[in-house]
Amino acid sequence: MQSGLFVGTVKSKKEGNFFMESSDGICDIFIPEDICSEHFKLNIGDEATVEAVESKTGLNKWKAIQMIHRSSPQLEHQLPNEYQTFTGHVASHYGCGFLMESSSSE
Repeated sequence: MQSGLFVGTVKSKKEGNFFMESSDGICDIFIPEDICSEHFKLNIGDEATVEAVESKTGLNKWKAIQMIHRSSPQLEHQLPNEYQTFTGHVASHYGCGFLMESSSSE
């Protein structure tokens, strides 16, 4: 079974599950509600990075098995001016959290 990392835009929601477009016009990734933890609450329009495996059932080619990253246009507009935005990748797991290597967007 093939797997990979995919970046795309969340386009729709049905019965608590989400569907992500990884290339223009193709909603090919199914994101089950159970992998959207408290830290990865999705909204339509969010950009997401997921790890997915080939789906043998349903209409979507891929099924997400893990949320890697989410960014939300709604959230970015709500940040107070004194906060900085950071992007990066998860470097390690520590207790119940993660450590990220990053650089400032300013």
